[in-house]
Amino acid sequence: MNFEENKDLAHRQHVKYFMRFLNVLPSSLAAHDSTRMTIAYFSVAGLDVLGAISTVSLDMRSRIIEWIYRLQVHPNKDRCESDMRFVYCAACISYMLHDWSGFDIDKTTDFIINSILESHGGTTFCALASLSLMNQMHKLTEAQVEGLKRWLMYRQVDGFQGRPNKPVDTCYSFWVGASLKILDTLKFTNYGSNRRYVYDTQDTVVGGFSKWPDTCTDPMHTYLGLAGLSLIGENGLLEIEPRLNITKRAYEHLKTLHRSWDNQS
Repeated sequence: MNFEENKDLAHRQHVKYFMRFLNVLPSSLAAHDSTRMTIAYFSVAGLDVLGAISTVSLDMRSRIIEWIYRLQVHPNKDRCESDMRFVYCAACISYMLHDWSGFDIDKTTDFIINSILESHGGTTFCALASLSLMNQMHKLTEAQVEGLKRWLMYRQVDGFQGRPNKPVDTCYSFWVGASLKILDTLKFTNYGSNRRYVYDTQDTVVGGFSKWPDTCTDPMHTYLGLAGLSLIGENGLLEIEPRLNITKRAYEHLKTLHRSWDNQS
């Protein structure tokens, strides 16, 4: 990944943008108070892909970690709905912990392959990333893989849309882009058109990216816009590991931890 200066990317403003959300939740996001964990994730991950994670002081890191620990809910017997998003979260957790003992890979694979869901870019990413993390991509038939590639490729207009006949949206530069990356097909898309669309949603004054041009920015679209740009090799950004949606820097550290745990067992 080329980390040279990028004159089109408002790097300094985006760093300040994410730091602002780590310090205070602005009134414009008051309705999202219950999703502070998600906002914190997008902010920390955004700083990482910008190569600016060191901007977060050691004291702030400690406070964020302790805050996350306090939010842990102990398991109970209550059941909840089955959802591809939850499958992906569970697969990521199991992969990161290097422990699949509480995860039924065969049943989960069947659930993914046999799901009857509306075609959607975000759901498709969750399914493909989960299969890849579980090393189950071979369970897809050649026809299924080719159909996925075709459907995902057709989601590009200039940027990417999440469903047919829907407007283009910054976040799908990651959801669809990462899905194509997993299938080794992103290289056949038009990088220039995607790049121009994402930059059309950039606020170069206060930082951030929005869903559509000339609309309000938010942490989710800012991070996913940056992640989507990283997937196509944009200067000034760290490389992304598409399945886990973290930087390659963080991924390599995770693999180091896995090797250390293996040596201790």
